[in-house]
Amino acid sequence: MAKRMRIIGAIAVIFFLPLAGTSLSTTPAEAAQTYTPHDVIQIDDDSDFVAENGITGGQGTEEDPYVIEGWIINASMAAGSAGGIVISHTDAHFKIRNVRVETGGALYNGIWLSNVRNAWIEDSVLVDNYEGITLNTTVSVTIKNNTLTNNSFSGVYAVASEYVDIELNEINGSRHGVYSHLCEQVQITDNVISDNEYGVYLNCSSDSSISGNDIAGNQYGIYLKECNDIDMNSNSLVGNDVPVYDSSGPNGDDDTDSLVVPGVLIAVFAAVVIVVCAVVVVLVRRRKWLR
Repeated sequence: MAKRMRIIGAIAVIFFLPLAGTSLSTTPAEAAQTYTPHDVIQIDDDSDFVAENGITGGQGTEEDPYVIEGWIINASMAAGSAGGIVISHTDAHFKIRNVRVETGGALYNGIWLSNVRNAWIEDSVLVDNYEGITLNTTVSVTIKNNTLTNNSFSGVYAVASEYVDIELNEINGSRHGVYSHLCEQVQITDNVISDNEYGVYLNCSSDSSISGNDIAGNQYGIYLKECNDIDMNSNSLVGNDVPVYDSSGPNGDDDTDSLVVPGVLIAVFAAVVIVVCAVVVVLVRRRKWLR
C-alpha cells in the first residue's frame, strides 16, 4: 500500500471569497525605474563576490550581505552556464534584489543557486525563462516579493533543499508555480499563484507548509506526491480544476485516489471555498472538485 501523507489542517471554520474580493498582503516586484544592462553573472565560490561579477555592495556577513542589484540580464546569453545569474558553492550571505532576468527561453533559467546557503532573492522580475528561480541543494534561502511570469517549466523549482521561505510572490504562467522535490522545511506563504498547470507541486517533501496563499485558476491547485507532515492552512483555492490532489493514494494513478485530511474539508459553492473543521477522508476524482 502506498504511504499515506499526513496533513495538519486548520482548526477553525474559514470562508474564502472569490479572487475579486480577496485581499492578500502581496506586493509583487515592479520594474525598477532604471535597470542597467549587465552580462550573465557567474559566481563559483565566495572569492567571486567582487564588483566585476555584478556585486554592488556588502561584506558577505549576515548584518551586511553582498548585494547584486539593479541589473537587467538577458539569460539567453548564458551559453555554457545555467542561466542569467548563477551562484554556486558559497557560504557567504548575499542578496539579489531589484533585478530583471529575462528571455532564457527553453534552455536557460533566470537565477540558479546550487550548493549555497544564506541567500535572499527579493523585489525582482523573472520572466520568459525555463525556470524563474532554481534551488539545487541549498540551505536557508528566502524568495520574497518577486514577480515570476511565463517561465516555462517552473516559477520556483527547489530540489534537495532545506529551510526555504517562499513568500509574497506573484507566480503565473508556468507548468509549475512552485515545485519542491526532496525538500524539507519549505514555507510557501502569502503568495498569489495563478494560471499554471500545477499551482504548488510537492514531491517527496516533508515538514513543510502551504499557508495564506491565493491559489487560483490552475489545473491543479495543490498537488502532493509521497509527502509527509504538510501543514495546509488558510489558503484560497478558487477556480482550480482540482483544488487539492494526492497522487500517492492507495490506488496510485487510478481514476480515484484517497486523500486523508485530518481537520480540513474543502468544498466549493458558487466559487466560494469553505474550509470546515472535521476529520474526513475525501475521495478525489481527477479533474473534478473535492466533495
